[in-house]
Amino acid sequence: MINTNMGRDEDDRQPVDTGSRRELFVDSYLIGEIRDGADLRLHSPTPRETALKMEYPCERGGYITVFKDQDRYRMYYQGLPQRQIEGENLPWFGHDELLVCYAESRDGIHWERPRLGLFEFKGTKDNNIVWAGRGSHGFAPFIDTRPGCPDELKYKAFGRSRIRDKEEGSLWRSLFLMTSPDGLHWTPVEGPKKFGAILDRDDGNFDSQNVGFWDETIGAYRLYFRSRRIVENNEELLGRDDGEGGVSRKPELRDTATAVSPDLMEWSDLRLLEYPGAPLEEMYTNQVIPYPRAPHIYMGFPARYMENRGPLTEWHQKKMEETPGRYFASYTDGLFMSSRDGKVFKRWNEAFLRPGIPEESRWCYGECYQNWGIVETASDIPGAPNEFSFYVTEGRRHGEEPLIRRFTLRQDGFVSVNAPLSGGELLTRPLVFSGKRLSLNMSTSAAGGVRVELQDGHGKALPGFELEKSPCFFGNTLERNISWKSGADLGNVAGKPVQIRFVLNDADIYSFRFTP
Repeated sequence: MINTNMGRDEDDRQPVDTGSRRELFVDSYLIGEIRDGADLRLHSPTPRETALKMEYPCERGGYITVFKDQDRYRMYYQGLPQRQIEGENLPWFGHDELLVCYAESRDGIHWERPRLGLFEFKGTKDNNIVWAGRGSHGFAPFIDTRPGCPDELKYKAFGRSRIRDKEEGSLWRSLFLMTSPDGLHWTPVEGPKKFGAILDRDDGNFDSQNVGFWDETIGAYRLYFRSRRIVENNEELLGRDDGEGGVSRKPELRDTATAVSPDLMEWSDLRLLEYPGAPLEEMYTNQVIPYPRAPHIYMGFPARYMENRGPLTEWHQKKMEETPGRYFASYTDGLFMSSRDGKVFKRWNEAFLRPGIPEESRWCYGECYQNWGIVETASDIPGAPNEFSFYVTEGRRHGEEPLIRRFTLRQDGFVSVNAPLSGGELLTRPLVFSGKRLSLNMSTSAAGGVRVELQDGHGKALPGFELEKSPCFFGNTLERNISWKSGADLGNVAGKPVQIRFVLNDADIYSFRFTP
């Protein structure tokens, strides 16, 4: 069973050894004090072009996985439920399973559907279906980066199936593992639990996209999966009622749990995630992944589920009358969260991604599902650095043209320390670094700027690193090298506890790093 008792014995007065790691301001972990108009600001990605229109009869979109694999980008996404396929012989493991479709790209922007010829759909194999079998619901592949992983097992995937126990008649929601040598041809792996699952109904629900990866930080596999959170006081639940204007009476909520394993077979430390300071809400997906530019930081992009908020427009009201249920009265949007240990997350209350326009197709249950994976793509501005791309469902349930849209975000650009032109300051916790150069990922106005001071941990500026000896740095760059007018050498204070004082005017700082 899942352990929800998660304590932290961290002493904020002890110096943090940042070494030469890149550090982001996605939480308050490194912040000692923030004052005088400065604050942390959550940023949202920018909508770009349509990556894929769901034009093929087997497609629907949703539960998207994207990663770069050498010279190509791979995308796996949801197709139709098998129960909607006319004339198909449904498999023994149930009729609610989803087809899995596949696309690939050379740049992460322009996508093509290869004709795979693997699975028959409506009498032909001329399609892009990459998987239609046990574990196809929420099918989530990843490249196994574990040292020594055999090439024939390089690709792995988690997926759910609902299986009816023929002897007792009960329904089992179970999680399964698949492997592949090429990311296209998949083989189910027999796990240690009933029906060959690696986890079963005693461990979680799994009725969403369940994601995992080899975690180099802890030297084990991590899994993030759908589970349920027991609640005692539903009056604290944000934005949900019983459909009749009263408080929800459901005793449990959708949420995310995690587990670790040395071999993908035996799982331990099963526990619900914790979100200190965040309101009680339902999480539909999780999309947790180590951040590529700072793998010691885990980032998640969950879909928030707001049930029974009521019809948004007259169109929604009409649809509710035609099709009773949650599809036109419940809504989803995208959130952002981060963690230092993979268990306790800083979850931002405001949306990272809002449903779009028009409301009639973008505001329904099942919208704003963000993909698992953070990939780097070229900017459309000549000479600009690469951006991060995300892929999001639009019109998936009820739009006339459901699609997957690409969104972009500045590298490290999830959260910034921000201050207006009138100014603001941030002082870090004491930290110990290695290296001789400090660089900032920063952006200012033409009138704004950033100045930097190093202190000894007791509020006293270090000689040569005083604020008055700092130039005013301005501009917009991923790497602004910081120096002082005194010519003071950072190498002389490396390995000693210091605090960084940032003074900002109409500026954002997204990350910093000490380097050789």
